[in-house]
Amino acid sequence: MKKVILLIVATLLVIPVFSFLAPQIMLSLRESEVSEKYRGDSRETLSTLGRGLTGEKADEPSPIAYCLSTSVSDDFPRRKLVALSLVGFKFPVARPAADETLEETSLSPEALETAEVAALEASERTDPSTEFLARQAVFADHSIPQSVDCAYEDLPFDHVMPVSAEITSVFGYRVHPVYGDVRFHYGTDFDVVDGDDIYSFASGTVTTAGTISGYGLTLIIDHGGGYTTLYGHCSELLVSAGDTVEAGQLVAHSGHSGLVTGPHMHFELRHNDKYLNPEYYI
Repeated sequence: MKKVILLIVATLLVIPVFSFLAPQIMLSLRESEVSEKYRGDSRETLSTLGRGLTGEKADEPSPIAYCLSTSVSDDFPRRKLVALSLVGFKFPVARPAADETLEETSLSPEALETAEVAALEASERTDPSTEFLARQAVFADHSIPQSVDCAYEDLPFDHVMPVSAEITSVFGYRVHPVYGDVRFHYGTDFDVVDGDDIYSFASGTVTTAGTISGYGLTLIIDHGGGYTTLYGHCSELLVSAGDTVEAGQLVAHSGHSGLVTGPHMHFELRHNDKYLNPEYYI
């Protein structure tokens, strides 16, 4: 009787242990089988994948596409392994031949609108006339003189700073420092002292070298194509009418001749008798 009872107890104890160990044993056997299959063909697949990621043999079918569509077994899907391993990678694309052209990239309406806004903002930042007109808005009751061209245009010649100094009075409407009323300032004033060097803004021919009412001792240089520059309130002129000068050539010394409140250099830029804003180019 005791033997029967002991047999029953042993059986009851063995059954749970077997139930626990059996799946583990089966899983181990299946993993061993999977491992053998994986070692059998994975080396070439992963090698192909590596060559593709480094750009080698880019004209062959993508190894990624092959890996994502195959697996060694149901218990070891290679596509999941590859998908997880390639997060953040961009598969290389072969460069087009010299006679090939790249296809246009289509943008969604939202992306296109964003690109257009960015382009507009960039154009506003690079067009200095936008800032100038905004600054002139405080003088809304004064219209821009017809002799002034506010638009920005590329100059057809090389140019340099006419003087090494800070700007003290900008182009546009201002309160006149002598008369005290609002008047348009047709040039840019620079903070200089008597005797500072003044350079030719660009290459050209001197057309005027002498005294002009209000401007004092003045130099005007013709740069061709209807472009001229004026340098006013000088203390000394180093060139004469008819002389040819180069961009950056020393042509005068600053002063306080003419109608001024102190030493400064008044600089003007004109095109076909229209005043341009010199600050666009300096």
